[in-house]
Amino acid sequence: MRLNKHRAALILAEAEVLGDGPACAKHGVSDRTLRNYRRRLAEDPELAALFRERLGALGKRWEEELAPAIMEAVSFLRKAAREANPKDPKAIEAVANALKVLAELDLTRMVLEARLEGDAPGLGVLN
Repeated sequence: MRLNKHRAALILAEAEVLGDGPACAKHGVSDRTLRNYRRRLAEDPELAALFRERLGALGKRWEEELAPAIMEAVSFLRKAAREANPKDPKAIEAVANALKVLAELDLTRMVLEARLEGDAPGLGVLN
């Protein structure tokens, strides 16, 4: 059977962003098929170019969809933190948890940017 390089590139890109299991389930392929695609990726310049294109598109779409939602959430959290009672343990815990989530989100953003730019050794398939 002839390899559909566009489909393989999409599955590989989604595996990088979503993880292997979710990408395989979404596209109805096995882990073995994904491993074969990765092997082929290292040998096939056309597939590698399609993969980079798909990965870039996924990263851009993620940024476009999430950026407005993140800004709204940050605005809400900022207001809630200003209005919270600094003597209320539940308020302190809620603000601390919100800060933790924001820090994790920022770390995720940095990792994705590094993956897309090829600056994160060991994080991407092509690195």
